[in-house]
Amino acid sequence: MTTPPRVRCALVRGAALACALAGALAGTLALGTSRLRAQTSPTVTLVAPAGDTLRSVTPTFAIIGSGFGPARPLRIRFQIDTTGRFTGPFELDSTVMADSQITIRPSRALRELAHVFFRATVTDPASGLTVTSGVFGPRFVPRYVTLVSPPLVIGQPVRTRTPRFIWRSPAVDEPPGPWQYTITITSPTQRIVTPVGSDTTFVPKANLQPNAVYTWSVAANLAQGIGSSVEVSRLTFVVEDSLVPIAITDLYSSFPSPFPSLVSPVTCIWFDLKNPSSVALDIFDLRGVHVRQLVPNSEITGTLAAGRYGRGRTEFNEGCDGRFAWDGTDDRGNTVPEGVYIIRFRGDGVQRTRKVVFRGRR
Repeated sequence: MTTPPRVRCALVRGAALACALAGALAGTLALGTSRLRAQTSPTVTLVAPAGDTLRSVTPTFAIIGSGFGPARPLRIRFQIDTTGRFTGPFELDSTVMADSQITIRPSRALRELAHVFFRATVTDPASGLTVTSGVFGPRFVPRYVTLVSPPLVIGQPVRTRTPRFIWRSPAVDEPPGPWQYTITITSPTQRIVTPVGSDTTFVPKANLQPNAVYTWSVAANLAQGIGSSVEVSRLTFVVEDSLVPIAITDLYSSFPSPFPSLVSPVTCIWFDLKNPSSVALDIFDLRGVHVRQLVPNSEITGTLAAGRYGRGRTEFNEGCDGRFAWDGTDDRGNTVPEGVYIIRFRGDGVQRTRKVVFRGRR
């Protein structure tokens, strides 16, 4: 702390007040000088995107160096790290010579689902003085592509043969953007693969097959830049046409699988009955040990009429029918170990099995 300078005062009659005022003024000037020096100490301000999740995979940052000497340019280093320790390897480690204020962004997309930290360091080449900003983070890098619909509700049938497919992606600067997409729509007997450019919606020109299970995915690529990335997401839906008669009795692949997932804690099980029949629906492990009886249950006994089962009711915006879903528990209500399980269907003289993957619960 700076000591206020001493003020000499002649202690003569009437001069005591003047002496006190002079001392106070000198102290005030000294304090002001100390504050000015503190205010002009070099600082580095890093302005980073707000929020826990980044809205762009090429976010923009501002770096401001204040209080450095008049020598220009300054050496500015910006780093993006995934650990917060800044020991490398880095998502970005860039050094530029610039004036006291710059904006900077990655030239390639940050890795999706990564947690990233940021910091900036400014060096005055003339004096060698180096100042580092505080560390920002973690920030979460979003998925490159997220499927939206169909279905709008997990397990809800699609009642049009040309549904509109919708997905979204985080923002990306050009270059390395824009995003370039390819959509793939598959069923056991049909496969549609279509590049759609940068559009985030697609309506197939050909009709999808009625009463069939479809899986669709979108691959997202960056148009330019080193490190272009691909991400494939998948959703399952059924095109249901009540006007088309049921051709055969059959068991569909359950979905989602693996489960539980972000969209559903259970796996939905759908089957069709061509003729009225008693139905048995059971879960087994890979050793053949019986795990769970799903049908008959307390709500479903006896013979089922011909029809489609397991679908949710669109008029109530429901997902799959919980009476035909499996939540990963056994007959005693205990959660089973994670792994692959067998769904066995018997009805109308038909027996079918499908595999499902249970992730376990933590």
